[in-house]
Order: sequence, then structure tokens, then C-alpha cells
Amino acid sequence: MPLFSGDSMPVKCYCKREAIVVTSWKEGNVGRCFFGCAAYPNIGYCKYFRWIDEPLCDIAREIIPGLLKRMNEQKTEIKKAQDIAEKFEEMLNDLERLNGRLEYENRALKAENAKLLDEKSLINDAKMSVNLKLCIKVFMVLLVLAKILCGETVPKNMDVVMLK
Repeated sequence: MPLFSGDSMPVKCYCKREAIVVTSWKEGNVGRCFFGCAAYPNIGYCKYFRWIDEPLCDIAREIIPGLLKRMNEQKTEIKKAQDIAEKFEEMLNDLERLNGRLEYENRALKAENAKLLDEKSLINDAKMSVNLKLCIKVFMVLLVLAKILCGETVPKNMDVVMLK
């Protein structure tokens, strides 16, 4: 879109290109717009320059640089906060992955624990069965001894019962 001067003609720079509108950010002219060569900042631009608007009032020239400085400081702080947020996000993702692995390992350990508890229960049942059989045999031996001491005869099949 061509830019026009007050007489409705496109503004041309010294090298006959259509001039571009540039905003100054230099102290003293902050926010002022001017026409400049379209080739800027390339080597060989014609250095065309013409203000479009009037100079800012003294108070605006005084206030705007401070506002720009604060705005740039805030942008820097925002960037730092975004960087920190990204690092926290990465840490959170790492922790979530670690938590998933730990939950998996926990489930595996619980399953192993349940298996070991079942095996322990089977071992305890087997021990109890052996102890019970031993107690019965001891009781039978004591019964036979008691019969012998009392002068009673021991049945012949009692030997077979005690050996089982």
C-alpha cells in the first residue's frame, strides 16, 4: 500500500523507491514516525528522512522513555518467568514419568509379596501338618507304653499305625 504525502502522491525516497514509515525509539523522539528509504538498513540506502508527525511535548518525551524501560524490564521478567515455568514443566513431566515407573514397580513388588505370603502360608500349613502327625505318633507311643506298664497286651496292628 503506497504511502502518500499531503498532496496525495506516494512519498519517494532519493533513490526513487516508495518510502517506508518507521517509528523512532531513540531518546528524545520516542514514538515519532518518519519516512525513510525502503532499502534501509542495507548497504547503499539513500538516507532519505522526513518526519511525519510533530515532536512530542516535553512531558511525553520525559515520560515515554521511562515507560519503555519499564516495559522492556517487564518483558525480561516475563521471559525469565516463562523459562522457569518451562523448567518446572519439564521437572513435572520427569516426576510424572518417575511416578509411573515407581507405581509399576510397586505393583510388581506387591504381587511378589502376595506370592511369598502364599508360599509362607503353605509352608506353615505343612509344618503344622508335620507337627500334628508327630504329636499323634508321640501320643500313640505313650499309649503303647502306658498299656505295657499296666500289663495290658498291645494289639498287633498298633505297630502299623505308629509307623505310618
